[in-house]
Amino acid sequence: MEVERERLQLERERLQVERERLRLLLLRHSERVDSSFNLPPQQGPPSSSTSSLSSTHDGHREKDSKCWMPLVDLETERLKLEKERVQLEKERLQFFKFEAGRLQIERERLQVEKERMQLHKDHQGH
Repeated sequence: MEVERERLQLERERLQVERERLRLLLLRHSERVDSSFNLPPQQGPPSSSTSSLSSTHDGHREKDSKCWMPLVDLETERLKLEKERVQLEKERLQFFKFEAGRLQIERERLQVEKERMQLHKDHQGH
């Protein structure tokens, strides 16, 4: 039982570290997004409106893909954490099943002991 308590405490600490790491990733991501929005517009030679529109559009697409990568990384990280949490929950349930089985065996052992004591008592009474 003490081992399980220690294991759960270690797991809590590990999840706290993971939460902090995720928080830092989010913070770093928000700083990147802020800095990408604060970039000065690209200066170029004046050209026809069609080519300037397409170059601006390509620039936005490039920025968008750069912004999406950290989001994808964060989502991947979140999914990994969720998978670990589910795995931990499975292990906890397995432990509780084991503990329930152990308690059932102990209860049966006590019942047998009680019956044995009763038989012994009945035998002495006669």
